[in-house]
Amino acid sequence: MMQSDSELASSKKHNMVKHEMAISEGKMNMMLDEENGSDHSTASHMRVEIPTVNPPHRNWIIGVAAIAVCAIGLGIAGVVVAHDRNDTSPTPPKPSPFAPSSTPDIDAIKKRGALRCGIPLRTQGFASQNANGDWEGIDIEHCKAIAAAILGEPNVEFVNTDLVNRWADLQNNKFDVLTRATVTMQREVWIPEVEGTFHFSNPYFFDGLRYGGIPSFVECAENEGEGCTGLKVCTLAGSSHAQIVTDLLFGKAESITFQFEDDFHQSFIDGQCNVIAGEMVELSEQTLREAGYEGDYTIGQELLSKEPITFASRTEDYVLKDIITWVFEQLHQSDEAGVGIENCENVLLQTELGANLKKSLRNAICAVGNYGEVYQRTLEAIVTRSGLNLANDGTTGLLYSHPFGSINIEGPQLNKVSKTVQKIRERGFLNCGINIRAGFASFDPETREYSGFDVDLCNLIASAIFDGVPRVLFTDLPARDRFQVLADQEIDVLVRLSTWTIVRDFMEPSIGVGFAWSPPPYFWDGFRFGGLQPYLDCALNGDTGATDPTCSNLRVCVLEGTTTFARTAQLIDSNNIITVQSFEDEIAGLNSGTCNVIAGGFHDIAVQTVQDGGFNSTIGTYEIGARAFSREPLSVATNEGDPIFSALIKWNIMALIYAEEQNITKANAQDMPHPRVFGPLFSSVNMFENGVSLLGNYGEAYDAAFESFIPRDGLNTLNDGSTGQFYSLLQV
Repeated sequence: MMQSDSELASSKKHNMVKHEMAISEGKMNMMLDEENGSDHSTASHMRVEIPTVNPPHRNWIIGVAAIAVCAIGLGIAGVVVAHDRNDTSPTPPKPSPFAPSSTPDIDAIKKRGALRCGIPLRTQGFASQNANGDWEGIDIEHCKAIAAAILGEPNVEFVNTDLVNRWADLQNNKFDVLTRATVTMQREVWIPEVEGTFHFSNPYFFDGLRYGGIPSFVECAENEGEGCTGLKVCTLAGSSHAQIVTDLLFGKAESITFQFEDDFHQSFIDGQCNVIAGEMVELSEQTLREAGYEGDYTIGQELLSKEPITFASRTEDYVLKDIITWVFEQLHQSDEAGVGIENCENVLLQTELGANLKKSLRNAICAVGNYGEVYQRTLEAIVTRSGLNLANDGTTGLLYSHPFGSINIEGPQLNKVSKTVQKIRERGFLNCGINIRAGFASFDPETREYSGFDVDLCNLIASAIFDGVPRVLFTDLPARDRFQVLADQEIDVLVRLSTWTIVRDFMEPSIGVGFAWSPPPYFWDGFRFGGLQPYLDCALNGDTGATDPTCSNLRVCVLEGTTTFARTAQLIDSNNIITVQSFEDEIAGLNSGTCNVIAGGFHDIAVQTVQDGGFNSTIGTYEIGARAFSREPLSVATNEGDPIFSALIKWNIMALIYAEEQNITKANAQDMPHPRVFGPLFSSVNMFENGVSLLGNYGEAYDAAFESFIPRDGLNTLNDGSTGQFYSLLQV
């Protein structure tokens, strides 16, 4: 697909100076007039200017919009101006207005010399105390890893809480992180008990709700209570399971809740209930037998829910959130790479993060080992590692939706809890940063429409904010300027083929500011080499003349300021690398002989792409190397400090994946869930239906954008739950 982050500079230096844009039936249209050199606006009333931007050497296209409010409706019109910045004086980076002046949780942890972890459940394999009073389990090990990343030593204080009080305890600073929390849309947007929300990490364990108990009653429960009497189901109070069971068996079974897991198990042993509902580890027959149960017992086969288990932390300190996320990613990366406690010195230092954090991930692995090691000594004897909890080898799907939770809980008005949404609503349209690339973002002057996968995501986000109408102003950005423009708030969201990396999460080095990235990655790629033989083989082998003298003439063209450039520099001597500013420059380099190999994502270096870009086939046969040299998780970036806006983006993308899983298409978009958690604002309850009605499900949107251009396979396909979901964002 694209240059690893697809990082081209603005594909062409456009000469057009006028684009008149209007929203018509939910589409942003544009008319071109290359002959007229003046700016025009068809608006009859208020004009809204996009702020001027002044970084050096910038050449990009900005839409300058105006809003016209008429009695018969609302339209947007404007002009597009080509900016060519030739001022070479340095421009000091502007810090993001969302960047924190301090990190209160990190400071408190360092001051006390220990991380405080909240333990809501004492469950063997996750968190329990042995005969000596020592804490054991996968949650305990993860707490130690996070503590080691922050403090250099795995110093942890474990604080008891319960499922009913855990959110209030976290909000009231009784501990720094909460373990074993199922992430749902409802929880990530609004938790009524605390009238707020929290940061949730990427999942570290996948489970699901099942029934366990007396065989005949388990069968009865799986049939939703039909044809049987006396069904009594025990669940844990305050859990997502209690609400699910109530919804499934309302009026057909007696539902009994318990605050503590020991009471939950004992109630079944004592006969207060004949079925217990929970996750596999809670339903473990071994646990019940050890507690004294002697009767018949079975665990049902039907999976009643998805349970992606995460850690939660307070939203005030997103540096702690980032540390938790990347410690988990390092556990999985080390598992893939075969790096554990015994050889933990092989974990790369993150020098770009500075002195305080550069050893953090290495310290985590040295403290507890990799994910496989942790799982083996904590959970394997109870729940065999399988399915989603396996490592993904890069050949099977990673698209797996997370649960929406209690969608009927009504949250507060969206623009009251998200300053970004409020600003967008007041302005009247979403500012979305893209880059013109075939399949991802293109403009057709005949139909006067934008199209492509990134364009679709911009439209999806805008549709969620504007009652199903994709009111979007697109800004075409080169790689070198994109993050500064986002930090300066000249765009609201960056959907521009950008790779989610640890450095960009904590602090993008080009501007000294970190960003929020919305999981899941909406597209996975990896950079490859393409070019002319024998030089292509030279690049594939990393040979610049040491083995084959011919390879001393290897010249690789690669885009400046991209992850592709950084990784090419790790493989190829810098004397053999030529930096360019655009994809067109790469093709021109091949044609002129300036370079004989180019580097980029599959999309950028595909034979068809290169041919369409004007490659002169008379100079030789162009080929693509089979090997991918990196993993490139493309994600949507926003400024830190607005978790509700990030959640809005995340769950609308999740909804597209959910729709494909459930075979919901444009034709039956009305079957999508209608969440109330985003509040009474406008028609937010219809946002998922509107999104699928506009784009279709993920598969439909993919096919419309890429057709056969980028075959859909591997990581970009659905995971049906039978294969590994752990594939680290970190390079292996």
